[in-house]
Amino acid sequence: MTCRIARTAACLGVLLLLSGAASLAGDREPLAARQFEFTYQVKVPPVPSGSGPLRVWIPLPAEDGYQTITGLKIESPAQYKIRRDPEYGNHGASTVSR
Repeated sequence: MTCRIARTAACLGVLLLLSGAASLAGDREPLAARQFEFTYQVKVPPVPSGSGPLRVWIPLPAEDGYQTITGLKIESPAQYKIRRDPEYGNHGASTVSR
């Protein structure tokens, strides 16, 4: 049983090395790009009279080496600011209603 596992592991290792060599040689096709539109809608009910300030944070999509964000548009009746969360680094649109 141990011999079979070792032989299988050795075969897998050779296959991985060969697949890595092929990718280094540029034999693989590039990954296909995808594009889509995403709509995130938030409805905030009226704040009851006498309540404290209402704080709203709307997360924004992150851009990195795998994802490019274009055409970001925010429509809001309230004034907002784009902010960065200091703890995790996420971006969001924030507003405070008094």
